[in-house]
Amino acid sequence: MTILYSKGYEVAYASEVGFTPQNYAIVILSIPLQAYTPTEIAALNSQLS
Repeated sequence: MTILYSKGYEVAYASEVGFTPQNYAIVILSIPLQAYTPTEIAALNSQLS
């Protein structure tokens, strides 16, 4: 995130502002420490489609 800030990008966390794909130039998906559950994967797929 620091690199994006330093290059002048605005960083918004979907967990805070919601996720509307057309509002983002870059989407970064972090790898969780614990595997995503099938419910979480389905919710993410729903948001991205």
